Amino acid sequence: MGNILSFAAAVLLVAMGLAKTRKKMLTLQLGQLTFLGLSNIVLGAYTGAVLNAVSIVRNVLSLKVKYTWTLKLILTAILIGPGLMANNHGLLGVLPIIGTTLITCFLDVENVVKLKTVYIISQSAWIFYDFAVMNYVSAATDAFGIVSNIIGIVTVRKAAKE
Repeated sequence: MGNILSFAAAVLLVAMGLAKTRKKMLTLQLGQLTFLGLSNIVLGAYTGAVLNAVSIVRNVLSLKVKYTWTLKLILTAILIGPGLMANNHGLLGVLPIIGTTLITCFLDVENVVKLKTVYIISQSAWIFYDFAVMNYVSAATDAFGIVSNIIGIVTVRKAAKE
């Protein structure tokens, strides 16, 4: 069941990678994070579930209010504290905390290419965690997300030149 939920998240992640605006990226990610959080609960990947729940709140806030450094610090503390407490995978469980913290710190970047680059780095950290918790669909999704974000970067750059 966990991998089925991850597949639904996969579809949204690939769509997010191809999105050309920050708002569309973050909106699609809300659905993706919901499916991933449920998948992580089913698979016993509690660090991932906590991080995805906090990330949903983060994305909603970043779309609705001014995304200040104070808000980033509060969200980062919420990511790191409960994320470490929920970690049941040792050092591998720290990787998604690092990846999610990077997104939290740079989520207000208006430059879509820079934002997609941050997502690529974050997804690279999540791949290892997803393999460790046997969420193979999510690991594959991370790989496809990296590719779709690279394609998105190329597309955005190409459109900017024209």
